[in-house]
Amino acid sequence: PEPVVGASVGAAPVALALPKAQPEPGLALRYAFDTPTPFACDLSGKSRHGKVSRAKREPGALVLTGKGGVRLPSGLELLGTKATVGTVSLWARPDFDPAALSSAPAQGYATLFYIMQTDGNGLPDGYDEIGLFLHGRKLVAHCGGQPARFAAVDSPFVKGKWTHVALTWGEKGRRLYVDGKAVAVV
Repeated sequence: PEPVVGASVGAAPVALALPKAQPEPGLALRYAFDTPTPFACDLSGKSRHGKVSRAKREPGALVLTGKGGVRLPSGLELLGTKATVGTVSLWARPDFDPAALSSAPAQGYATLFYIMQTDGNGLPDGYDEIGLFLHGRKLVAHCGGQPARFAAVDSPFVKGKWTHVALTWGEKGRRLYVDGKAVAVV
């Protein structure tokens, strides 16, 4: 681990031991939650650490509560001016019954990942947004362009079970994967 000086707990500065970066060509960001830091440590070598809120640590996982999350660096910093190719991949294990989420408009949403650039109003506008979320009994994927929503498939999530989801986009289209299997291709 590499020490980071200048972090503080209360009023006293402390040195935190960070894991060694694992840079890869084209990698913009990688978070692992194995270290007990007060932030999400970026392992890409680019120091794009995330701010953790309303969460606790488990071995190898971050447990989010209520409106907890990890605030990422800006979409512009991570993706550049146009996200023409990329992948978002994550593991999630809900501690609630996802089948009980409402499918009513503006209700029943559980966000897994969301990043966007705005046209200045701070609101999603259908462009430049990349996201994975649950709405009712559906896993929904947004990925730039029109329409941004390109997939709404039956939710694979079950309370207490780990599930891997990945969203990829590029010249050959957009794909949503669940546990390694393509479930939507556009």
